[in-house]
Amino acid sequence: MTVSEASQRTVSSTQPSASPLDAYSLEQLRKRTSLKWTRYEPHILPMWVAEMDCAPVPQVANVVQQMVNLGDVGYPGKTQLQRASAHTEADYTQLPSYEQAYVTFAKERWNLTVDESNIRIMPDVMQGIAHAIQALGIRALAITTPVYPYFRTYARNAGCALVEANMTNTGALDFEELERAFQQADGFLLCNPHNPSGVVPTTDELTRVFQLAHHYNVHVIVDEIHAPLTSPQAARAAGTDPFVPALSVPGSERALVLFSAAKAFNLAGLKAALMIGGPDAHPIMDVIPAEVSQSAGTVALAAHTAALTYGGQWLDTVRHTIDLRRNHLHTTLQHLLPEATVTPAQATYFAWIHMADVQGPQGIPLGSNPAEFLLHNAHIAVNPGHTFGAGGEGYVRMNLATSAEVLDTALQRIHDALTKK
Repeated sequence: MTVSEASQRTVSSTQPSASPLDAYSLEQLRKRTSLKWTRYEPHILPMWVAEMDCAPVPQVANVVQQMVNLGDVGYPGKTQLQRASAHTEADYTQLPSYEQAYVTFAKERWNLTVDESNIRIMPDVMQGIAHAIQALGIRALAITTPVYPYFRTYARNAGCALVEANMTNTGALDFEELERAFQQADGFLLCNPHNPSGVVPTTDELTRVFQLAHHYNVHVIVDEIHAPLTSPQAARAAGTDPFVPALSVPGSERALVLFSAAKAFNLAGLKAALMIGGPDAHPIMDVIPAEVSQSAGTVALAAHTAALTYGGQWLDTVRHTIDLRRNHLHTTLQHLLPEATVTPAQATYFAWIHMADVQGPQGIPLGSNPAEFLLHNAHIAVNPGHTFGAGGEGYVRMNLATSAEVLDTALQRIHDALTKK
C-alpha cells in the first residue's frame, strides 16, 4: 500500500470545511520566520517544535490589529470588568482581564471554579515554573521521564537537584517510581497533559499524587499548558473530557498550576502566562515579587484574553482536525511501517512514536535515535526521543498540528527513505 492509498482510507466526511490547520499551503508556510520554519534548511520539512501551522483565531488577529493601528502598545493598564460576549466582534477595549478570561474558560471547559484572587500573571509558563521553584525553596525536584526537556534546564538554572522517576511503557505515572523519587525530593513538577506522550492522568492518579506528596512533604507544581488540546475522540470514548485539572482533586490546596493560551491558540510569540494557586497557596504566591506580573506585554495579554474569550469554536475545530491527523498517521504507519508504534494520546498535538525496530533500507533497525535517520534521509525534522530523558530512546516526537498536505508529504518521505535501494 502506498501513502496515497493509506491517505484515502482515512479521509473523513466530518473533515472541517475550513480548518485553521489547512489554511496555508506548504509554499506559504515556508515564508514564515518563526523558529519552526527557520531552524533547518528549506529542504527540511519541520515537524518538531510546538508551533501550529494554522490561521489565527480571527478575533485575536482583529484585537492585535486594532491595538497596532492605534499605537496602543505601551505598558499594560486597566482592563474592563465586564466579560465580552463571544458572539460579538472583538473590541479590545472591552476585553476582560486575562485572569477573568481564564476563570470563565476553566468553568466552561472543565467545570473548575477558580478564585481570581489566586491568580498571578507570569511572563511565560517556564519562567513561572522557575519563580514557583524559588518561592517554594525547592532544593531537589522530582520529574517524570521522558518529559519536556526544558523541565531539566529550568530546574538546574534555579539551582535544583533533579530526581527522575520513570513512567510506565504506556506513558502513565509509575507510583513505585514516584514514591522512590518523593523520598529524595521536596518538590514535584508534573506535566498535565503529558508532553511528549499526550497521556492525561486520571482523577484517581492525581489524587494519589497529592496523597504521596502530603505524606513526604513534597510541594507540587503542575504545567497545564496543553490542557485545552484534548482529543474529542478520546472524550467521546470516555464520556467526558479526559483532562482533569490538578486543582480539582483533594489535596491540591497548596499546589501551583501554570497555564497559558500560548499552545492551544498558537501564541508562543506573544508571551504571557498565569500562575493559579490552590486556596491555601496565597502565602507562597505572595513571595513572588509583584514586578514579575508586569513582565507580560500589553499586546500579548490582549491576544491571550481574546483567544480564551472568543476562540472556543476555533479550538474545537483544531482539536477535531488533530484527531483526523492522528488517525491518518496511525493507519498509514500500521500499513507501511508495522514495526512503528504510536503511544495512544488523549491530548496535545504530538505523536510519540517508537521507531527503534523499524528496518532501514539496508535491513538494519533504526535503533536508539531514529530522528537522525529521518533528518538525513527523509529530510524531516522531528524531536529525538532521547532528548526527553530516560525512556525516550528509540522514539521520535512528531508535531501533527499541520495541514494534510504537510503530513502526507512527511509520510511519503519516510516511506521513500526506508524503501530506497
